[in-house]
Amino acid sequence: MKVVLVTKSADNPASRYRADPILARLGARGDEVTVFREPDLVRQLELLLAVRKADLVLVQRKLPTPLISGLISRVGPPLVFDFDDAIFLRTNGEVSPTRHRRFRAMVSRASLVFAGNEYLAEAARGFSAARIQVLPTAVDVSRYPGHAELPVEPTLVWIGSRSTSRYLHQERAMLEALGAAIPGLRLKVIADFELRLDNLEVINIPWSKDVEVLELTRSHVGIAPMADDPWTRGKCALKVIQYMAAGLPVVSSKAGANSEVIVHGETGYLAETTEDWVRHVTGLLASEAHLRAMGKAARERAERCYSQEAVIRHAIEAMDELLDSRQR
Repeated sequence: MKVVLVTKSADNPASRYRADPILARLGARGDEVTVFREPDLVRQLELLLAVRKADLVLVQRKLPTPLISGLISRVGPPLVFDFDDAIFLRTNGEVSPTRHRRFRAMVSRASLVFAGNEYLAEAARGFSAARIQVLPTAVDVSRYPGHAELPVEPTLVWIGSRSTSRYLHQERAMLEALGAAIPGLRLKVIADFELRLDNLEVINIPWSKDVEVLELTRSHVGIAPMADDPWTRGKCALKVIQYMAAGLPVVSSKAGANSEVIVHGETGYLAETTEDWVRHVTGLLASEAHLRAMGKAARERAERCYSQEAVIRHAIEAMDELLDSRQR
């Protein structure tokens, strides 16, 4: 099978966790894949030429102009569209006419749509009669060895990037309350920015692929504060799944796909108020047995529901079925 893949840059999380695993699996079985990352005008012309010779086109998260998506659908084979954010909105949750128009054009022309969660799938259903399949973001669970020896100091961990740092800043009061309530508490921030707080010691750790796994397993609890708005409802809970794969219980805001991924009281807790946050974090840190039991349940759920091997297999099976149905 000849596949054209259009995706974000190589360091983008959507590429690393959704597009690249599909690319690797297709390559391993002998399929020919041509990759276009963030194609500029010249590369878009090359893309149209490549599409004419392909059996399948997979566009991952990119929203080309309606003209380009229309040309791809006219000259090319079946189109598959994959997205894992509310890319039809601005990042503050407000309506973007341009993004909405491009999203509608892309979804309406696709023969198969992979949506990262049910909220996103419902958005796509409004514009397409094609097959819409929920394809959760997944991780290579085997990369996460599970809890290492716990640090002496009670340690929370947050992983993210500058683009999502606002969720920490929005919850500064809650984080300060945690620091005031729990003696010796530390927060590790694995990211490309630094955070400073008054009542809570922050350990800022520059992100890298290897560092993230090591530092997650050397923590007690993963945290995921997040606002609840139209943009965040499209988030696909990647950090929560990473925490769970590392054997960490999670305390998260009750928002977006985090509420779908976390089983409240079994793999972590969903918090709505500062009091909730303090109670749940305090309770986890008070008992190592409880902490490890919940972390074990989180790891098992990650293996069962968010294993990259199984999720990517389902995606490729769906693409194969689409191609088979067109060739009959």
